[in-house]
Amino acid sequence: MTYLLVAGGPKVDLPSLQELCDELKPTGIIGVDRGAYYLLEACITPNLAIGDFDSIGETYLKQLKAESVELTTFPAEKDQTDMELALDIVKERFNAKKLIIVGATGGRLDHFLMNVQLLEVAATRGIEVEILNTSNRMSYLDSGVKHVKHSIYTYLSLLAITEKVSGITLTGVKYELTNAQLKRGSSLCVSNEIVDDEAIVKIESGKVIVIESKDEN
Repeated sequence: MTYLLVAGGPKVDLPSLQELCDELKPTGIIGVDRGAYYLLEACITPNLAIGDFDSIGETYLKQLKAESVELTTFPAEKDQTDMELALDIVKERFNAKKLIIVGATGGRLDHFLMNVQLLEVAATRGIEVEILNTSNRMSYLDSGVKHVKHSIYTYLSLLAITEKVSGITLTGVKYELTNAQLKRGSSLCVSNEIVDDEAIVKIESGKVIVIESKDEN
């Protein structure tokens, strides 16, 4: 079961929400703070809206209520971001196994970098997460194998989030690797290119953020 979560990042980074829903056919749609309003603008009614709603104003909040959108609200001053709270709710309430997140990039760097870290947090809670924007798709891999299909994203990068990642084998890419090592902070695995129908990423130990990307038009 795949759920779509729309956060409140800058609209310029958002893919078409209608096209995304048509493609994913998600089991459920969740709006986080301003992301709930983005959904209404796209004529999509979320199953649930989560957040402190401090960024959308009373007028937009009334619109959500007028559409009978279920709201889960939190105070503006709290110990977790709206996104982390949303992860907890999606897991506890829907037992989601896969989550596609948009609206989580751009804007404030503190929120963006925290959202990237939440890829690992989500994995520890049994949720496979992808973060998308108009030019990138990010995911998380911990000591295993990932098949990356050739798509609109032509570049493939791996960023180490542990001190060392060992036993990296990359096939189906322009610059293949066999049993390589990647240290945190190294750019060895940045901006590879997918040349086959799919690229295969194998890691024996360590954790990476996998980024598929394309040049902006």
